Amino acid sequence: MEARVKISKNIGIVPFVDVGEVTTSTTPQFEDLRWGAGIGFRYHTSFAPVRIDLATPINRRPGDNRIQLYISLGQSF
Repeated sequence: MEARVKISKNIGIVPFVDVGEVTTSTTPQFEDLRWGAGIGFRYHTSFAPVRIDLATPINRRPGDNRIQLYISLGQSF
């Protein structure tokens, strides 16, 4: 879930929360859901938005990074 907040014509902020799971089962196994939250910054160009997202796991496991940085071009969906 995310909230796209436009700060100016070309600048936006996007707070978000994500949840997901990877499993070999044919049905969801909800006991091992992984949660994450973060904030994104958008710079809207005439071609596509430049996205910079900073995220952290809410239920971090040993070995998981504390922070992830994602940089991409275009809408996420």
